[in-house]
Amino acid sequence: MTAPKELDPDNTGPALRHGVTVTCAAAVLVGAAALLAACGGSGTPQGATPTTSTTAAVTTTTSTTLPWAPTAPQTTPEAAAARLVSAWSTGDHSLANTIASPSAVATLLAIAYPSGYLQARGCTQGANPGTCTYRNTRTNGIYEITVTFGTSGTSGSSGWYVSSVTPET
Repeated sequence: MTAPKELDPDNTGPALRHGVTVTCAAAVLVGAAALLAACGGSGTPQGATPTTSTTAAVTTTTSTTLPWAPTAPQTTPEAAAARLVSAWSTGDHSLANTIASPSAVATLLAIAYPSGYLQARGCTQGANPGTCTYRNTRTNGIYEITVTFGTSGTSGSSGWYVSSVTPET
């Protein structure tokens, strides 16, 4: 639609107002129709494949494991070895863990206790680490218990504890 040729002097006449309004409205409708046709009416351009993107959060956890330390170190190498052997005789893992490293406990308590056949053979003197030896009198098997003097990280007390066990059965 075209604007009238004669305009009113103050440019507020109905001819100009309706002409501009109708012309603008027609332009907007034509543009919207062209856009809708190009998009296929769905908001996705024709020929395009809609995609979905997913982002996963990554969580990192850090933990610190403190090294093992005896909670009940003993005053002599013999006392440390005897405490572990006592725990072995009753299968008391909790008692064994107070005086011996986890690997020493696992090694010794995995072996059946030779009830009535275990003989203490003594400990080396003046050595750190030292060795306390036990003998199975039925099989002549030897158990070497390594004892170490040190300071407990948890209690702060010093004493002897079992650092390893070597069974020679």
